[in-house]
Order: sequence, then C-alpha cells, then structure tokens
Amino acid sequence: MTILKEFWTGEREIPTGAARSVEEYLKQLQKKLQDAHEIASENSAKNLERMTSHYNLRSREKSFSVGDEVLILMPSSMHKLLNTWIGPAKVVKLNRPHSCLVRMEDGNTRELHVNKLRPYISRVDHVGIIFDQDTDFSELHYAPTDKENQPNIDIELNQMPDVLNAQQKYQLRNLLQRYEDIFRNRPGKARVKGHSVKVTADSSPKRLQPYRVPIALQKEVERQINGLLDMDLIEHSDSDWAHPVYSMLDHETWKQFVGVFLQLLRQIVVDPLGDLRIQLEVPN
Repeated sequence: MTILKEFWTGEREIPTGAARSVEEYLKQLQKKLQDAHEIASENSAKNLERMTSHYNLRSREKSFSVGDEVLILMPSSMHKLLNTWIGPAKVVKLNRPHSCLVRMEDGNTRELHVNKLRPYISRVDHVGIIFDQDTDFSELHYAPTDKENQPNIDIELNQMPDVLNAQQKYQLRNLLQRYEDIFRNRPGKARVKGHSVKVTADSSPKRLQPYRVPIALQKEVERQINGLLDMDLIEHSDSDWAHPVYSMLDHETWKQFVGVFLQLLRQIVVDPLGDLRIQLEVPN
C-alpha cells in the first residue's frame, strides 16, 4: 500500500518500460502471500499434531484429590530464573480440571496448575514390632515357607545319564524318593578321619602366582567359590602351601575350576601301605 500511495501522490514516478502495472504487481504479491500463508498453516497443523502425539505417547494425566499433600515448583528466592520444589502443601479445592487451590505452609492459598505440582510421599516414622516373649496375644501362627515343603533332592528324569534306560531311571527315582531324608542336592560331610599329607624332609613351600581368570569367567568362578564357602566345603587359608586354581574348558565351554598341586606332588612321600590301611579302616 505504501508503494501504491507513493505512485498516487507523485513521490515516485511510474516506470514507463514496466511489463506490468503496479496494481497487477500488488495483486500477484497478495496472491503469493495468501498461498504462502495457507501452506504455512497446513504445515503448522501437521507438525502440531505430530508433536502432540509424540508428547502424549508417554505422558500421564495428573490428578489430585482434596487433602493430598503436594510439592510446588516455585522460583528460588536466591535466583528468579531457578525453580525449586517447596512444600509440602495441601490441596483444599479443585476449581477446574487442571487447576488446584493449594494451602501453602504459611497459611496462604494459591491456585496453581497441575504441571507445577508433584505428589508428596511422607517418610514412614513408625515401625511395628512383634515381641516374641509377649504372651498377651497367645501364640502367633505364621505361614510355612517354601523351604519347609521343598524336598531334599530334585529328581528330573531328563537330567539322568543316558546310560540308564527308562525303567532304570524310574527305579532310581523311586529309590531316591523313598530315602529322600538321606539323599540331598547339597553334598554333606563324611564322618571319617582326616587325611594328612607327608612331605619330604628337604621340602619347602613355594609361593606361586595365581593364574589369571578370564573376565568372562570371573563371575562364575566367584559364584562357585562362594557356594563352596556357604556349604562349608572349603575355607579361607593363608598357608604358604596354597596353590592356584585353573579353569577347565570342554569344547570351548567352561565346566569348572580345579586346584593345581604340581609343586606339592613332587614333594609328597608316597605311603606304600595306604591302600591297605584304607581297606582295614573302612568297615564292610
């Protein structure tokens, strides 16, 4: 309009060699602006719909009830651009679907949007204790745990060795079930005398460096060691005769770890009557 006004008032001369008049230029410009406005509005609506669906994909609607304790997101007193959660405050009224009337700690009330509120979960300060020697409520009965009903040994036919046929597997399972108070999954301790190892007179302990356990096997080795410690089958030792352990592989699959006593075997005194003593001490 300013350009058209300048031509009408004579402030600007109309070019004689122009291919189109000023009115035609302004009409075309207006049409281009309208087309650009329509395209921008259409793209804006599409982007708004996409952003809304993406935001609402994982968003949840907040809802509060009268009497709920909440935290309020308010500007910090030290810096106006920094917000902090203050409270707790109590919801006293629900004015609109997404607004709550909240009573502050100083007694004042403010109407706030739910986006500035967060549920407040108070810390539990009370603990209930049952005293075993208390007889006022008679005897307390409790539900049995799974460990009390769990059998001593788990019997699975598909885990039995293939050298047994189907009938032998069923016979073995029936035998284990009949004497389940004797057989257990966890190995026990035999009530026999301990074994002593005699070494030569000139023998001396040799400190050996431990073998490096691969990173992929460290957790499994640690789990098996802790299991043996829990079953009281091994114990911690600081002896000079300690030997390293070695991880055994079977077709690139780790099976177990064993102790390597090569240095100790070279210094052991062999007892020629060992087998005979064992036969005499073990009863028939």
